[in-house]
Amino acid sequence: MVGSLVGSFGSARGAGAQIFYLLDNVPLINPLADKGFKPSTANGNIELKKVVFHYPSRPSLPTNRVSKQVLKGISLSVSRGKSVALVGQSGSGKSTVIQLIGRYYEVIDGSINIDGSDVRDVSVRWLRARIGLVGQEPVLFNVSVRENILYGRDEATHDEVIEAAKLANAHNFIVKLPKGYDTIVGERGASLSGGQKQRIAIARAVVRNPVVLLLDEATSALDTASEAEVQIALDKAAEGRTTIVVAHRLSTIRNVDVIYAMKDGEITESGSHEELMAKKGHYYEMVLMQNPTPMDGSEECDVKANGFIEFKVTDEDKDSKTKLSFWRIVGLNSPEWKSITIGCIGS
Repeated sequence: MVGSLVGSFGSARGAGAQIFYLLDNVPLINPLADKGFKPSTANGNIELKKVVFHYPSRPSLPTNRVSKQVLKGISLSVSRGKSVALVGQSGSGKSTVIQLIGRYYEVIDGSINIDGSDVRDVSVRWLRARIGLVGQEPVLFNVSVRENILYGRDEATHDEVIEAAKLANAHNFIVKLPKGYDTIVGERGASLSGGQKQRIAIARAVVRNPVVLLLDEATSALDTASEAEVQIALDKAAEGRTTIVVAHRLSTIRNVDVIYAMKDGEITESGSHEELMAKKGHYYEMVLMQNPTPMDGSEECDVKANGFIEFKVTDEDKDSKTKLSFWRIVGLNSPEWKSITIGCIGS
């Protein structure tokens, strides 16, 4: 009895320390404060001017300031109602742009403007009320479907919730649930599939009728069937809104107005899908990498403007196989030789 109480007390003490740390912490950017300029209207024109940024808490990074930079003076603009996509390899700074537009961090240098006003001068609460964000992993709570959608805007009416669900391509499956909109979804939406959870998250984002819609790899964690359903919902939600898409699967962003290809915190090229394919630069190489290679070992291919690859089958090197070297694998693990040696002795 005493032992279980001591264990519970120890767990509570550890959790309490984290809670008190959170309560005592004074955020540099307070989303609940009403300080700052509140424009009378919001059109959704966004402009980044020579933005430089590095994360404040990364002590493991090199001491060279330039090497720490996640964004190295990038500039881009999105006009009202237009859509742009940010593409590039992991770590190129795509998601960082999304975080900075929502003002979850402050830029180190340069500026981010919305309708001509610097976001640092605008009320954080006002700014985020006009932005809808859909991330890769939807966050649902152990409450009803209706309440999860209402977290986007508490004062939304029942009709507005249904309209948002229809726009998110979610209404049809919601009404088939045991209690419809009053169905409890479980912890983290455990009773729903990945595609269903994502569509509820989209409904939560659009119920506030945002001027700006930020999509941070919203379909990358889904299977092909779910991705198609969610993509339809995203296309509907983006209509008439300024939309910025961070995409890993390039097939989902071919219809956007402008594509910005990023690499190592810089924008390497920009343009429409057809324009970038014609340039045969960084974007062209990414499209080439994402298309499957033929099973017969052919090396010759032709990338079309629509992004598909036409392969020309050749008979050369059909029987060739990649040779694997055991010593090369050992060499790749050489930095961990101490841990490997101790593990071998201990086993």
